[in-house]
Amino acid sequence: MEIILRFVIRCLLFVLFGNRTKATPLSSKNIRKVLIFRYDRIGDMVLTTPVLELLRINMPQAEIHVLASPANAPILRCDERISSVYRYRKDLRTLWHLRKQIRYEQFDVVLCLVFNKTWDGFLAQWLCGSEALRITVAHESRIRFYEPLYDVQSPRLEAKSLAELQMCVVKYAFGWDTKLLPLSLRICPKAVNRQHQYVKKVVGDCPVLLINCSAGSPERSLSSDLVISFVSQIQRFDTTLCFMVIAIPSESTLVEKICTQLPFVHRVPILDDIQDVCALVQEASWLITPDTAFVHFATAVQTPLVGLYQANASKDKLFIPVGVRNEIVYANQGENITDIDTKEIRNAFIRLRENPNTPI
Repeated sequence: MEIILRFVIRCLLFVLFGNRTKATPLSSKNIRKVLIFRYDRIGDMVLTTPVLELLRINMPQAEIHVLASPANAPILRCDERISSVYRYRKDLRTLWHLRKQIRYEQFDVVLCLVFNKTWDGFLAQWLCGSEALRITVAHESRIRFYEPLYDVQSPRLEAKSLAELQMCVVKYAFGWDTKLLPLSLRICPKAVNRQHQYVKKVVGDCPVLLINCSAGSPERSLSSDLVISFVSQIQRFDTTLCFMVIAIPSESTLVEKICTQLPFVHRVPILDDIQDVCALVQEASWLITPDTAFVHFATAVQTPLVGLYQANASKDKLFIPVGVRNEIVYANQGENITDIDTKEIRNAFIRLRENPNTPI
């Protein structure tokens, strides 16, 4: 039944839209406006910054616009590469207003980079109209199914990270041979100044190990006992370090427990602005985190880090840090990050601390 249903839908799509597939490479000479679909998580927006730079280098005449989520839009607030940011919400009234705004711009190209959304082609059609070229990565089992929806379906090439995969998609579409570009954040100067002054006031010139406890779900977040254990071990190894701990508001009691047990640990006040979070990561000397958004912040600002991952993350390398000194610690199969042996975290940090010249 599923095969029959997919066949019927594909036939209907061909009747409605025809076959959109274009020969590559596409010409970029006359492109005026590009819209990037990135309406998902905060870390994914950071991973898309190399595409912004790629477009600016190879398509300097074009305006770059982004369809973002309310969560990740603030990442671009001070990014001079962006002409405008549209906020996507699953609300019919909001979407209708958004459609009017986007249709008015008459975009030449839509980069559909939310690869796990199977309906991006429909969304691009509805928001932008049929004239805009649509580019995405190919899903091998759906290439024929998506031919009426996309002009270019780039082969899913081997890539070290999601950032590299996205760059490969755009480079394939336009035939560019630009080398791999690093993650790049445009952090607002006021946020940079605030966090510089804060860190200076709290710890002076002491090297800072920033520990992020939160990761969006209980099985990925750190427990107070785990943090207390590995911080105590690291502090015995290096008494010159200053420790700072940060968490989301709902986990503030966790931070309180850590700081009560370990008075030498500094609690970071709640940061409501993601720009301040990025600036704080930039101020830190090292970072330990279970959250991939923080991993990407650190990669973009070149802060060495220890990333803590669940066991199943080892199968998907696309969210592992690339281009920054790092150590990765995985939980054992069937266990949560809070079950990681504290000695593994301590040893990973010691390797990071003692080998500053290790090749990236």
